[in-house]
Amino acid sequence: MKIAELAFEDDAPLLASSPLWQRDLSGVSSLDLTLFLRLHNDRLLAAKAEVQHLITLTWTTMLQGRCKPPEMIYFDIPKERMSIEDLRAWTMQLPTPARRKAMLFGLEMNMPAGAVVDLTWAELKRLDLTPFAHTLLLCHSRHSRLPYVFWETSPAGNVVSPLIALADDVWSATDGIGYDRLLKLYRNMVPIDSELDLADFKQQMGEVLAARQN
Repeated sequence: MKIAELAFEDDAPLLASSPLWQRDLSGVSSLDLTLFLRLHNDRLLAAKAEVQHLITLTWTTMLQGRCKPPEMIYFDIPKERMSIEDLRAWTMQLPTPARRKAMLFGLEMNMPAGAVVDLTWAELKRLDLTPFAHTLLLCHSRHSRLPYVFWETSPAGNVVSPLIALADDVWSATDGIGYDRLLKLYRNMVPIDSELDLADFKQQMGEVLAARQN
């Protein structure tokens, strides 16, 4: 049985465009997967997610009796880590400053995407903001007719709304990593444990938030 027969190309564009896609499951080794990850080092988190998806589907197929146990089901995927550079690059892919700010706020406050979109100013008063979350809201304008903290106007400027489909935009911006997994990765980033590090982080993210506003 070939990897292609698992039919998950929409969820694995990197694998689908690689020579592994037409390989038999029994012929894919741990070395093959290691080389695949190295080849996609510039999109490592997305590549790891695809390999994990492949292994999960292979286990399911094996338990259904459709294939024999291949070597790759025991592949130990390196632990996922996210750098500030990764976060910066993904944040820049979001289409508007409001969405960039909302995503960073949600990650910093460990909030689900839906909770960030629905967050009102009344609810905000009850939150214990971290220093970085507080910085994100400095000079953040409040709309007179909307209760939501995060909002945006339509391209034509005639419609004001909350950040509908924020999670979908994050999915696209992060090459399929998605908001929920990004939330876990954010918690595992190298801790910011000095004022100098925090200042540098604020400066980098401030540059990202300011981009494309002009």
